[in-house]
Amino acid sequence: MRAISDISGVESKSELELILLIVSTEPEATVAKLTRLESIGPYKLLAERSLSLHDMYLDTTSHALGKKRINLRIRGVGDSYWITMKTSPGLFSRRRHERREVEIPWSLDSLRKIVAELAGKGIHLGLPENLDETASRLDIMKRMGLSILQDRASERVSRNVVDSAGSGEILAELEVDSVLYHFAAGDVRLFEVELEAKSRKGKDIIGELSRQLLSDFGLTLRGWRFGKLVTGEKIERLLTRGSLNSFMKGNRLKTEAFASIERA
Repeated sequence: MRAISDISGVESKSELELILLIVSTEPEATVAKLTRLESIGPYKLLAERSLSLHDMYLDTTSHALGKKRINLRIRGVGDSYWITMKTSPGLFSRRRHERREVEIPWSLDSLRKIVAELAGKGIHLGLPENLDETASRLDIMKRMGLSILQDRASERVSRNVVDSAGSGEILAELEVDSVLYHFAAGDVRLFEVELEAKSRKGKDIIGELSRQLLSDFGLTLRGWRFGKLVTGEKIERLLTRGSLNSFMKGNRLKTEAFASIERA
């Protein structure tokens, strides 16, 4: 599952996940049902602590990172902050759901390591002179020529998927997320499920887990091939055009909105 970067010694890992959107007319009821599950098929679910996440994705004005299928993120979890770089293989790759991820606690040293990683990929970001640990993370990023690509907050309830018939190994993680996107045109909330492999065997079973959930929950879940970042970009395009006006109820997306979002 893990490999060492050749560039700066930053540890990276392979991330494999599948996504299901909650498209119920009463999404909170579906969320409650999902979070009460104790098993999926033969696999046991063990509760993890709930998290409040604040994610800001950044890119240059020329979208240099996006063009190379690289995502750069600052994540806040309570009072802790992390800097994350993800690299996607491409939509037409056989391994299109699998990404390389480097995630390390925020510090100026961590930032220097990420900058070195990006330089090795042909993206050169200048570090500001006189860096100060007390400076705001966003201010430092802006001084490097980066701006916010997407800003969102998520309430996450997690469950470990355990091999109950064997060693008790954690195979995967089930994450039920309430996601609130902050766009210039307004906020939009949606609900989704992520299944993320946590072991070699987990990579083999997340498809099985997804199929079982789709069977058990029927039309309240929908398979989805886009991550939160791309989904948000699609929603923002439609929102800016006014194309989602008839598909919104407050800041919630109606069930029929998702076909338009998928095509956007």
